[in-house]
Amino acid sequence: MSEPRNAPLAGYTVVEHAEGVAASYAGRLMAVMGATVIKVEPPGEGSALRRAEPLLTQAPPASALFHYLNGGKQFVTCDVESAAGRRRLGEFIARAELLIDDTPVLRRTALQLDPQTIAARHPELVFLSVLPFGAAGAHANYRGYELNVFHAGGEGYLMPNGLTLETFPDRPPVKIYGHFAELIGGTSAVCAGVAALLVRDESGGQFVDVSMQDANVSVGCFAIQRLGDGVLENRRDRSFKYGGVLECSDGYVGVLTLEQRQWEGLVKLIGDPEWARDPAWRDPLERSRRGAEINVHLRAWAKIQRVDDVVRKGQALSVPLAKYNQPADILTSEQSRARGNFALLDLPPFGAVRVFTAPFRLNGKALKLTRAAAAPGADNADVMRDWPGHKTVELHSGGRSGLTHAAPLARPTTALPPLHGVRVADFTLHAAGPYCAHLLALLGAECIKIETAGRLDIFRKPHPVYGRMDAATFDQVASNKLSVQLDLKQPRGKALAQRLVAMSDIVAESFRPGVMERLGLNYEALKTVKRDIVMVSVSASGQTGPERGYAGYAPLFGAAGGLGTLTGYEDGPPTEIRHVMDHSTGLTAAMATLAAYLRKKHTGEGQHVDVAAREVACGFVGDALLQFAATGITPRRTGNDAPQIAPHNVYPGAGDDTWVSIVVTTDAEWRAFANAVGQPEWLRDARFASAQARWSHRRELDAAIGAWTQSRSREEVTRILQAAGVAAFPSYTAQDIADDPHLNERGIIKNMIGPEGVSRKVVGPPWRFSHTPAKFERWTPKLGEHNQYVFGELLGLSAGEIEALVAAKVIY
Repeated sequence: MSEPRNAPLAGYTVVEHAEGVAASYAGRLMAVMGATVIKVEPPGEGSALRRAEPLLTQAPPASALFHYLNGGKQFVTCDVESAAGRRRLGEFIARAELLIDDTPVLRRTALQLDPQTIAARHPELVFLSVLPFGAAGAHANYRGYELNVFHAGGEGYLMPNGLTLETFPDRPPVKIYGHFAELIGGTSAVCAGVAALLVRDESGGQFVDVSMQDANVSVGCFAIQRLGDGVLENRRDRSFKYGGVLECSDGYVGVLTLEQRQWEGLVKLIGDPEWARDPAWRDPLERSRRGAEINVHLRAWAKIQRVDDVVRKGQALSVPLAKYNQPADILTSEQSRARGNFALLDLPPFGAVRVFTAPFRLNGKALKLTRAAAAPGADNADVMRDWPGHKTVELHSGGRSGLTHAAPLARPTTALPPLHGVRVADFTLHAAGPYCAHLLALLGAECIKIETAGRLDIFRKPHPVYGRMDAATFDQVASNKLSVQLDLKQPRGKALAQRLVAMSDIVAESFRPGVMERLGLNYEALKTVKRDIVMVSVSASGQTGPERGYAGYAPLFGAAGGLGTLTGYEDGPPTEIRHVMDHSTGLTAAMATLAAYLRKKHTGEGQHVDVAAREVACGFVGDALLQFAATGITPRRTGNDAPQIAPHNVYPGAGDDTWVSIVVTTDAEWRAFANAVGQPEWLRDARFASAQARWSHRRELDAAIGAWTQSRSREEVTRILQAAGVAAFPSYTAQDIADDPHLNERGIIKNMIGPEGVSRKVVGPPWRFSHTPAKFERWTPKLGEHNQYVFGELLGLSAGEIEALVAAKVIY
């Protein structure tokens, strides 16, 4: 292939037949990675997303969200309600390797978009289905929008915490800004779609069933892990014991110290005050017990500080700190300019507008986006003229040659996972990097976690700042892996690591930039060991730029990337976003790694994937960044509101702290809703007569709906409204998720027998493949459990050699 090395999907054609945010985002990610993405819309005004708020212009309507989701694509129209339109869509599909579709299950057969019809007509096609609750299971026909999916995934029940919860302890849960849950669904879909493309030559096309709920349960997996530890998480007991969001004189910062040295740096930052000199503060458990007292001092100190001074001085002391950035801060920052992950696109009437591209770089270069969204059908003539009837995806000489539309090959009878036979050397720590490697392991890779007793993974240690006094397990992100103990600072340890890399296909690491280089294990060094190695580096700010060395954890990623700034009640402070920010970074890293590995399979060339967690947060607010860049309007925190949509909120159910999410987007849904709740008079009420009227009177409407819901269980409300075609879903706790029959049927929730012989619930693979299923097979390894297998069987060391290395503490 002659395409740029940072366009790993170049040469692939994707047809996107989608109306929703998640599927559209999946297409966008594939487009920015080089695929030719053909977006199919209805004739006339095109996708309803073109008119989604907030609008950049009213006439004609130009949606910031639509422009963000659809940059880099080509635009065609066809009326799939007609036989001619379905034939035309079939012609598009016949020329593609992958179809993205979010047609509701009940509509697919009539449109000839059911999996059986597609498989019969296009046996080599990867059919990527992206739906709120998946294409199979008890809830497959449920309607669901962003708010519903967010609460179905479990994180909605746990938001907010920290300062926001302290400020408003009696308010309903609040959602993460924008379309977080749907964008998680879209990213997860690309992971699955690229995995299916990896084995397409061996296994042919297949149906890939992606559920947005499954994806969000997966990124929120620590709530299920804690449930297995005997703790049912609640937003009221989930806050950091000290630190978190601090209000300064000119804005907000986030601070989180998990290590002793970080606490000591924080004490220096605040001027080594008298109160902090008490020797008792050196005990992390004592700090946890007296967290409220510490916060009194920290908040008083922060009030007279300037944000930029706090962040600059704190990071110099290795204190994990971040500014709660506004869109303007992100667009003008030196870090963003150095990373180059904004493209200039022509958006009439605004001219050249900076649009976020992708939260990762490949081989040291930012990805490109060269075309803004065009009018519906703008490419009808060009697409039909330019597409050949028969196309080839070229593979390097070491791979299998495959004509896209050749007769189906003989397929193996054993269904193996997509990454069967792939080996990952996993140097990651904490959450984001380990979750990336965990997803690769779920897809079938043999993942070897390289650990050391000298620096335990933080999840193998107590977490006093979280209020966990016993060692926290890390069953989710370490499951399906092998564990070895190796001292990388010793020359012989480094040499063994290099030998392991030489036998691997992918390397994953999540140290601060510079650490792997000092160990002699950076990408340039490892290329000399394995020329075609694919390496993924996950860090707070990326491997380049003036802030590359900044320390950070999940809430700080969201703060620096703008997502935390825009999340929260409209009259409150910004909000912490916890482990889902870590795991969404890991999900993004896994997606980019799979794309890089796919390119390696086709070209024989390795690649370095550089993922910045704060940029992952930027990706979740890409529409807000675009809106500000085009209009100068700074989006605000809006709580659970969605512009011009009402009702759109979570409402109390019967019982203590139980909630149900309800969303009504159209007049037809409003009529169905009013009749379903037994309030036909609302249809005659002038306050609710139109979408604009309902929005203007949304607080009155919320109160009336809450009066109806609070006398019914969440489940009853959901059944009544879903039967009427209205999107509703309970705000799930971790226990609800673990017990849900739909999730258990889909396999996202699995029962595993732990080493203590006790059955516990775990989160399984968030995708369903028809031919090459992902698998959850192995419990969390003990530290160094697989030393003998890796060093003896794989690397060929004798028992005597291993014994000598153990004596020298190279191997533990």
